Amino acid sequence: MNLVVEMRVGSHLHGTNSETSDTDIKGVYLPEARDIILQRVKPSIKTATNEHTVNTKDDVDTEHYSLQEYLRLVADGNSDALDMLFVNPENLRFKSHVWLDILANKEKLLSKSPERDFLRFVRSQCNKWGTAQSRTHTSAAVVYLFQELIRLGKDPLDKLETSAICFEAELCDRPHVSFPEISNGAKTLKHLCVCGKSVPYTASIKEALMIFSAVAKRYRHMDYAPRDARDWKDIAHGVRVGTQAIELLNTGNITFPRPDAKYLKRLKAGEVAFDEASFVLENLLHMLDTVSNYSSLPLEPDREWIDDFVTHQYLYEIGQ
Repeated sequence: MNLVVEMRVGSHLHGTNSETSDTDIKGVYLPEARDIILQRVKPSIKTATNEHTVNTKDDVDTEHYSLQEYLRLVADGNSDALDMLFVNPENLRFKSHVWLDILANKEKLLSKSPERDFLRFVRSQCNKWGTAQSRTHTSAAVVYLFQELIRLGKDPLDKLETSAICFEAELCDRPHVSFPEISNGAKTLKHLCVCGKSVPYTASIKEALMIFSAVAKRYRHMDYAPRDARDWKDIAHGVRVGTQAIELLNTGNITFPRPDAKYLKRLKAGEVAFDEASFVLENLLHMLDTVSNYSSLPLEPDREWIDDFVTHQYLYEIGQ
C-alpha cells in the first residue's frame, strides 16, 4: 500500500484511553494506477484483529482511506477525518510529502457551514440527550402554532415564507428554535429549525406541520435516561466533538490530547449526573450557534482545490 499518512487515533489520541482500550489506526493511501484507470478505487480498506467479540487492549482496528475519500470527508466536516488533520506528533506513525502538502493547505479544507457533519452530529446528540422537557414543550408549541394558522384560514399549501413574520415573532424567544440560512451549493435558503430539524421556507405549511408533528411525537415517547456503558460513551463522544468544534471554529485548530480528557473519561464511565451531562450538551449547542456566526473560517471549503490536488496526485500515479 502506497501510504500518504498513518497514525494512531481514537481514545489514545483524545487522551481518554484506559488500560483496556484497544488501538485504532487510520491512514490515507494512494491507489494503484490500475485501480485509478479502471475506476475501482476502494474508498476505504479496513482490517481488524477481532471481528467477533468485544475488543480488548490487544486488538487493533485499522482503516485507510483513499486520498479522494479522505479529502471528501474532511471537506464534509467528518470528525474522524478532522482528528487526523490535527493529530499530534506522538501519535503520528508515518507521513509523506503528500501529507505535508495537505497540511500546508489545510485552511482550504475547513469551513463553518451549518451543514458540516460534526455540527450536525453535535445537534443530533443534543436532540438525543439534551434537556427533554424544554424540547417537548417547544416542538408542541410549534405544532400548535401551525394548526392555529390553518384553523384561522391560512391555506395549508401556502409556503412558509408567507407566514414568516407571524411565526418568527411567536417563536424567536423559544429554546431550540432558529432561522438559519443554509446553502445547498446552488443557492441559499432560509429555514425554520426546531429541535435540530430544519424545514426550508419554500416548503408548504402542511409539509412543515407534518414534519414538526413527527418531531413532537418522538419527544413525547422517548426515554431519555442512559441505560448502559454504550449510552455514556455516546454522550461523551457528543461532548468531545462539541468542544472540538468550538475550538476549531474559534482558532482553526484542534488540540490533542483533549484538554478536558479527564472530564470526558468521567462521562464515559457514567460518573457524571445525567442532568449535568444533558446541560453540558445543551450549552455546547448554544455556544456552537454563537461561535459559528463569528468564526473567521470560510463558509465552504475549497472543493476546486481538492479536485485539482487529487487529479494531480492520481495523474502522477499513472505516469501522466
